[in-house]
Amino acid sequence: MLRIIFADGADREVIEALQENAHLSIETARALESQALQAAAFRCEMLVTRSWQSVDRGVLEAGRKGALRVVAQASAGLDNIDRSAAREMGLEILQIDPGNAVSVAELTIFSMIALLRNARAHWRRSEAGGWPEREKVPDRELRGRSVGLVGLGRVGTAVASRAAAFDLRLLGIDPYVDEEHFTRLGVVRHEDLQEMLSECDILSLHCPLTDETRGMIDASMLSRMPVGSFLINTARGPIVDSAALRNALDEGRLEGAAIDVYPREPPGRSEVVMHEKVLPTPHIAGHTRDSHHRRGVEMTQAILAWVERELQR
Repeated sequence: MLRIIFADGADREVIEALQENAHLSIETARALESQALQAAAFRCEMLVTRSWQSVDRGVLEAGRKGALRVVAQASAGLDNIDRSAAREMGLEILQIDPGNAVSVAELTIFSMIALLRNARAHWRRSEAGGWPEREKVPDRELRGRSVGLVGLGRVGTAVASRAAAFDLRLLGIDPYVDEEHFTRLGVVRHEDLQEMLSECDILSLHCPLTDETRGMIDASMLSRMPVGSFLINTARGPIVDSAALRNALDEGRLEGAAIDVYPREPPGRSEVVMHEKVLPTPHIAGHTRDSHHRRGVEMTQAILAWVERELQR
């Protein structure tokens, strides 16, 4: 019997499907952290975590002393898991497709339009009963803009394929993707981020958080962007230097930003969230009813495939 512990709940459909397998014992918990997460890791062969939970060396060591064989997570990034420690201990990390690429891509396209059409300012003014001088609104069309995509994985690819319908000039950088993929998407490949930034009307981030990307979009990088450009971050908060972003907005280097992720979550009433030029959302880019359903299907299939492999060992 293989025990699986979901460290922060699971969709009912996933639990019901897994419970049909006679080789599995399923346990669900809620928002386990620190010592409680360590205790769970000790008691199971598979620990299913969420991206907000810290699966550090302490958790992995506790699991290694017990029965733990694999940590599974359905998320675009695994920056919350100490993967080097896992490799050292011989523990498997099972990354499950979260099924959210379309949801993130749609919010990204929405953010582009909302920024260029000054949606947040119009919403606030309309709520207060105001009415603009429509001949003088600063709104702009999306068509013809240059959009730089940092990362052409699942989400970046979904953004690029949808952005093509808006007659955009697509630029991209991703050292881990081959030339054929860029060509197929109609994305002009760049090898140098600074060079790409100098051409971007809109910069959209779709890369994982790693040692390489942490703090990557700093004051120096933002200074390379044309005056009046825009930034969209639906990837991970620490990729962008928040102070540098705030300064770029204050100085007019950036005309606006759409931010879905933050260095600390929830961010509270931070200066970025409250900034008049920022369109903030609460890390919901990948969360829709549709993406949750796809995530459940992907998770069920991935876990059952793992069970089959374990039984054949």
